[in-house]
Amino acid sequence: MNNTTAIDYDNLDLNGIVASLREANKQTQEITKLMKETALRQKETDRLIKENAEQLKETDRQLNLTSQRVDKLYQTVSQHYSMYTSNWGKLIEALAKPACLELFKQQNIGITQVYQEARKGEFPNGSMEVDVILCNTTVAVVVEVKTTCKVKDVDYFLEQMNHFKEAFHPFAQYTVYPAVAAIKYDEDSDKYAFRQGLFVLQSTGKDLFTLKAPEKLKEY
Repeated sequence: MNNTTAIDYDNLDLNGIVASLREANKQTQEITKLMKETALRQKETDRLIKENAEQLKETDRQLNLTSQRVDKLYQTVSQHYSMYTSNWGKLIEALAKPACLELFKQQNIGITQVYQEARKGEFPNGSMEVDVILCNTTVAVVVEVKTTCKVKDVDYFLEQMNHFKEAFHPFAQYTVYPAVAAIKYDEDSDKYAFRQGLFVLQSTGKDLFTLKAPEKLKEY
């Protein structure tokens, strides 16, 4: 007995079949298009990833170079700072040496006491620090110490000195003279300080100073 089912071609919906095939073909085309687009996007993504990797590599290189420059700059600054503090300290120490005190003795100022550490005093609405005070029982010389002195340093020191007796009461009854000491004077600041009536000390090395004393000393 033959079990094969016969196809009734007369009742087939040919239009429906054709429409289904067309829809299937359309979907196949859309899928193919999407697959191509996906492949292109993947390719672009791969390209971007590669570019980003190169950029990250370049960024790392630049960061390494910057870090090296910062390290080198830090070393340079540290060396300069060390040199500055060393020279400044030597200046402070030299001001207490007999050779320096002899210079003031020649100006009829006999120094019997030296305060060579930085000292801070308070006055109304402010405060001030002084580097060195050379004094006896009636006269004090307040010394501003700079490795390199500029005109603005002299101006600031003179402005601060207006408050000295307020900030340092033990010297309220003293005759007080300002002085500046430096290894180097920029902008002719030594001449400027001299014209303003300050003692001007200049380091000549080996704990030695030269001293210039104006005819009319500024007095506080």
